[in-house]
Amino acid sequence: MPGEGKESDEYKATAEETNEDENEVLMESLAHLEDLLFDSVSFGDDEDGDDEWNAPSSKTAESLRSELKELEDRALIFFEGGDGALARSGEYTLAQSEAYQRFASLVETRVEQFLAKRGSSARDLIAAMKRADDRKKQARSNGGSGGDWAADASREVASLLREVDDFELWATNMARRAADRERLGGK
Repeated sequence: MPGEGKESDEYKATAEETNEDENEVLMESLAHLEDLLFDSVSFGDDEDGDDEWNAPSSKTAESLRSELKELEDRALIFFEGGDGALARSGEYTLAQSEAYQRFASLVETRVEQFLAKRGSSARDLIAAMKRADDRKKQARSNGGSGGDWAADASREVASLLREVDDFELWATNMARRAADRERLGGK
């Protein structure tokens, strides 16, 4: 049937447009989440000696990063001395656990607020991320390069969110920061 091929082509075009629209929405969400969650990195190679890579691009991200830094700076006291040694050995105090809960709650609240503003939810975001990953896998299985940028960005954000959701990783990083601060003389 001659019309069947044309209908199939129209379906493919519609599916591709839907994927592109979803990818655009997904990428906007992922970019904002990266902006919220990535730490700024300073290379110190500009004229002022403070060339920041990945500095926050919005007031919201700047505010969250500032709040997170302040919260973590206050929590460092719970990871110093004997408590820091406990954390480095894999044992944690109630104060350390509570500090982590405040940290995780702050991030979760901000991410949920952002998604709600977009009329979305964490479940919607995860589903879109999974669909992007599935499209990449499908493209690769069909012999394509599978270079779906939405899937790659999804993995980056998923990795960041896993770090937020991982108490032991957070505690290990805090214990290391506290030990560095003690070694450098309490700065």
